[in-house]
Formats: sequence, C-alpha cells, structure tokens
Amino acid sequence: MVITTRNLFTIAFAVITIPFMVTTAMAQLISPLDPIRDYSRMLSLSIQANESDESIQSSYLFHNGLPGRSGSNLEHGHRGQHPWSTLAIFRSRNQVQSLGTMNPSIVPYTTVFTETENSELAMGRNDGSMWQGKGRNQLFTTGVQLGIGNFRMDARPNFLFNENLDYPLHPLQSQTLLSDEMIMSPFAEPMVRADLPQRFGNRKMYQFDPGFFSARIESDQLVVGISRTSMWTGPSYENPLLLGNHAPGFWHWHIGTDRPIKTVIGGIQAWYFWGHLEDSDYFIKGVDADRYVNGLTFVWQPRFANGLEFGFHRVGIGKWAGTAGAMETWFDVFRPNPREPETEEEWESPKDNFFAKSSLSMRYAVPGAGFEFYAEYGRNDYRRSLREWFLEPEINRAHLFGFLKRFEPHPRHWFTFRTEFVMLENNAIASTYRPTRTWFEHPSIHGGFTHQGQTLGSALGPGGSTQMAVLRWYHPFGLIGVRGARVVHNNDRLETYRDYYMSEVLGRWDLHAKIHMIEMQYGLEGLIFLPVAGVELQFSITKSRIENIYNQREVDMDNLHSEITLRFSPSGWLR
Repeated sequence: MVITTRNLFTIAFAVITIPFMVTTAMAQLISPLDPIRDYSRMLSLSIQANESDESIQSSYLFHNGLPGRSGSNLEHGHRGQHPWSTLAIFRSRNQVQSLGTMNPSIVPYTTVFTETENSELAMGRNDGSMWQGKGRNQLFTTGVQLGIGNFRMDARPNFLFNENLDYPLHPLQSQTLLSDEMIMSPFAEPMVRADLPQRFGNRKMYQFDPGFFSARIESDQLVVGISRTSMWTGPSYENPLLLGNHAPGFWHWHIGTDRPIKTVIGGIQAWYFWGHLEDSDYFIKGVDADRYVNGLTFVWQPRFANGLEFGFHRVGIGKWAGTAGAMETWFDVFRPNPREPETEEEWESPKDNFFAKSSLSMRYAVPGAGFEFYAEYGRNDYRRSLREWFLEPEINRAHLFGFLKRFEPHPRHWFTFRTEFVMLENNAIASTYRPTRTWFEHPSIHGGFTHQGQTLGSALGPGGSTQMAVLRWYHPFGLIGVRGARVVHNNDRLETYRDYYMSEVLGRWDLHAKIHMIEMQYGLEGLIFLPVAGVELQFSITKSRIENIYNQREVDMDNLHSEITLRFSPSGWLR
C-alpha cells in the first residue's frame, strides 16, 4: 500500500498517541532483534548443575514471535547483580494479566524509530518489513495489545521509507533461466530460482505495512490463533536455516505451546502452523508466484541434563491455488518429499507441487560455566534411499555451529565472545558431478522459500556461507561491541552455471576459481541507556569490502552501512 508523506506521518502521529492512554503491565515480548533477547540468553548461562528440574526453562531453539505470558526469558538464570540489573525490566517480576480475567486491558508496545543508510548498494539483515536499499531507509513502529479473558489481540504496524537510490545490478538482468516462456523483471536476481529481487523498483517508497498482528486464545498450556508474525527456528543468533526475521511476517494460523511444558521426560514444546507466502512485484511478470507454507517444530529439554535441549523443525512450501482447496494442504508437512528425478527430462521439468526442508538442532548451556555450544543440520533434498544417503550425505544439506563464552571480571562489567560458522552452499566434490538443490530455491515452485522478496531464513541467501565473530562489553550504561565476518555469496549459482561463466564471462576455464564473490565485514555496535527513563539509543556501523561482485573478476565494491535506533520502552510496556 503506497501512501503520501502527509498521510504517513498523520497516521504515525495518531498511532504513537495510543500507548500513552494506559500503562497496564504485562508479559514482555523478547524479539530476536532486541538486544535484550541476546542479553537474557546470556543470563540463562548461569544455570547450575544441581538446579531443580522443577523449573522448566524457555527454549532458545524456537521463537514463535508472540508475546510470552510469563516473561520467562527474563526470570530464570543469573541470581544476583549483573550489568543491567538496575533496568526496570529486570528489577521486578512482570505483572501478567491473569488468563480468564474479564476486565479488559490495553498494553502499549515499545515505540521504535530506526534509520539506516547504505553508501553503495542494498544491504541489511533480519530486519523484517524493512528492506534496506542504497541511501536512507527508515522504520517507525509502535502498537498495543488488547486482552480480555483468554483472548489476546496485538497490532503493531510499520511505517517505512526507502530512498532506493540507483546502483549497478547484475549484468545479466532479466535472465533467471527458469523458463523460456517466462518474462522476468529487470530487477530480479539472475540465475536464481527464487523471488529475491536485487532492487525493489527504481523509485522512492513510502509504505504502510501491517507489521506484527495476532489474534489468539490462550490457556495455561496451549495457544490457538491467527497471526502475521515471523517465527525463528534453530539455535543461531543471526542465521537460522529455516525461519527467521529477515523477511516480513506472513499470515498463518497456528496451534501449540508458547513455552516448554513439564513432562516425565523433561520439557516439551510443540508448534504447528499453515500460512500464505506472497511474491514480490519484481520477480516473474504476469505470473502469480504465491505459495502456501506448512510447518512444525518440536523441542525437547531432557530431564536428566540441565541446559541441554534438542529440536526438530520442518517447513514446506507448495503452489498456491487459492483458498478453495486450502484445507487439503493443511497437513502436507507430514508428506514425504518426491523421489529424486532419474532422467534428464525429469530434472529439467520437475512436477513437484510440495517440497519441505527439515533440520535437527541442539543447544547445550554448560551448567555453571557461562558457556554454550549449539549446532544445526538441515536437509534440502529429494527422498533418496538409505543407501544413497550414506554414500553422499553431504549433498543438499546445510549446517551451522557456534559457541558463546561469558567472562565476568566484575559483577557489573561482563564480556562475551561469540563465533558462528554457517554453510548453506553445496561445496562438496560430489555436488560438482550430479544435480543438486540450492538452499531457499525451488525449480518448479516459483518463488522458493521466500516471502515478499526476501528469504524466510538466513540473510546469506542461496549458496551462501559465513564465518563470523562478535566481542561485546556489557556495562551498566549499555554495551559496546566489535564484529568481523567473511561472507560468501551465491556460490551455488557459480558452480551450477560454471560452463556459462567459463565460456561467456571468463573465456578461460582456469580462471573459474578466481571469481568467487567474497565479502569481508568489519563493524562497531553499541547500546546506550539514556538518562530519560525508558529511552535507549542503539547504533552500528559496518564497513564491507565485496570482491568479484556478481562473480565479475576483479570488479570490487565498498559499502558503508550505518544504523541508529531509538526506543521508548517504559516499565511495563511490551518490547
């Protein structure tokens, strides 16, 4: 929905005044993008080996995107002083509106304003509705939650601006090799079988986005409802394999537990959903590439091992045929994937109408050590025989692992060091000699694992990988950190179409290994709690050097990405 500048700020003014009408306290939403979430996860590392299993902890293998009712992400873990112990969010237990109470309540959401700027090209990650093009980008969001009885409804719209300045795109514009009959947008990503535009048109954009919305019924252990949210699967801090916050939230119905439930074998959490994925306006001209999405997640925290948890996640997509026959697809996630094509014709013209990716994840917060290790292994493969899987398990997979260590030289000054290694590309020798599947793409379900032009999971995109490290100093006034990363872009595209690159781009086969698109990132980040109660200032600046951009030999580009966020979050407001 495109609106005028005057209407945009008129609506923004009207919405921002709503939260000041009431200030009833309630449980707090811990968004994966909020620095409080990383901080509370760090506090959870204070669990002790002899801690009673009567207390079930929040899971960090799944986040359903909804406000928790118990504030449990903040209530377990470190007991005593810590760098942010004087913040209102940590000083007292959340006053949760009791389920079944018929007195209506309206609770404000934190008001957030974010402005970013890219100097040379589009760059951003885990920003939801906020696509970050070249130039200035702005987001303003706030909202309220209405509660009565067991019913909860949340509305948190976004108001967006993108300067969307021009920058060089891939030299093969409008060529994606999907089909000779399909006409691609000139802004589409070439030779990628997914809806991932390089640029969202060529004009400034003023937009209103519904943002986060949810209407649901909650009981002590179950949540049923309809939402427009982003879910987060797996243990990664920044690069989830299946679902994350890089794309906007999508409409879906859901049923599940919003936190682990105590059982005889430990804590159990389950979540099931079915929803609708939309294509962008910059993919295939005249073709509806909408899809449905169906998924489930299951988390187990063993009773015998404090700090250990395992997860299973499965997410599938299918061609959208409207709402008429939608109910028939509500349980497609239990269907096995099609068998691997056996002939060249089948590979060239696949007939899949549903395809799912799965992953297994684990996280272990070592009791009393201030240390956690996590890992995830995902499959993006056809149904193959067990023999085939044992012969080449490295085909059509993705994996990640990482760890975080907390250092406490002083009760009010802590340091953390975190590193993460993510591999989404088919980099095995075997993938060179047989057809492979690229993460997030699909050859016949047009659009792939995307929503409104952005990937559902990691911002690395198809055929990407990264090795990254982050060092942070937490102190009573906020935090300051430095980060560095090596990022590989679109390696699967380079290998899949290597004959094209060697003949048309390079002219020599021996130069193929010298055109990998590699990005080196160096960044500074910080958070300051301002003297005004509830006001936070978050900032970051990242310098990127991209070598062989678009796999063009010795064509390099530098980009400077800056970001500043101002939050107003008084005590009792939802984050």
